[in-house]
Amino acid sequence: MFLETELEPLKKIANSESAAVVTFIAPDRSIRVTPSSYSSTSISTNDVYRLEEALGDSAVPDKALLLLHSPGGNFSSSYNIARFLRKRFKTLHVFVPYEAASGATIMSLAANAITLGDLGYLTPIDPQVRYKGEWVSSYGVIEKVADMERKFKKLVPDEVPVPWHQMIDRLDLIHYREMETLNYEARSYAEDLLKSAGYSPEQATDIAWKLARNIYSHGHCFDADACTKMGLKLDASAKSLGYLSEMKKLIHFANKKNTEIPSHYIDVVLPKVGVVVLTESVDDSLESKAELTSKVVRTKKLKKSKGVRRR
Repeated sequence: MFLETELEPLKKIANSESAAVVTFIAPDRSIRVTPSSYSSTSISTNDVYRLEEALGDSAVPDKALLLLHSPGGNFSSSYNIARFLRKRFKTLHVFVPYEAASGATIMSLAANAITLGDLGYLTPIDPQVRYKGEWVSSYGVIEKVADMERKFKKLVPDEVPVPWHQMIDRLDLIHYREMETLNYEARSYAEDLLKSAGYSPEQATDIAWKLARNIYSHGHCFDADACTKMGLKLDASAKSLGYLSEMKKLIHFANKKNTEIPSHYIDVVLPKVGVVVLTESVDDSLESKAELTSKVVRTKKLKKSKGVRRR
């Protein structure tokens, strides 16, 4: 969580717009979690719980401004966060100063309007899966199978060139079916959120297909021009860009903070009320649980060393 003084600019924006201002910021660094491993922030179910707790039962206005900066994460969690915000607010305006990638792109699709900074971008939403020790695009697998079908559907097996024949023989149909399911799920989430944001069914389907099935890599940057051509509703007004300029300072604050847990900075600022303060952050709770687990482990070791036998 941010200090209340760091959130002061958001109070002014909240009062000016009569809107809730929500931050969802991932620090741009990896955090050392063990002597030999690092972890980076990723959207997860824990973020769903924390956002729900932050908003709580507070009487919220009809409008929300979401400051979004994240490399993405679990698609189902991303969808649930966006769906939750869509239900709580009649109008949702998403601000992306820099990165809203993968699952964060999914989140942005619930917005009635998106404001991208000069360096802001969205990315494709094709799910990435582990295959032979590497991350690969689910759509890439689907498209390669479709490519083979186009090339050889009129040929008998003996007419297929040997290299291609070997590729076909190695195709795992169960794995392929899983790729189809994941890609369909991403498109389904995108369509549902776009329709909830006021896009027509035709527009929602078209945009979802462009994001989930394209020739680009998973990290490809769709900037403001590309998003506009895609059909997304962007707000590049002077007022919105001014808000974005104030909001993005929090991303730099987050990058300077020392934290031991890879987690998004989730804060809520309400008009007149100000910063919503939680009695106990989820991060603190996680640290307490970690300390408790450590104590239990040490106690077990101590008992064993004394010859105590547990039944």
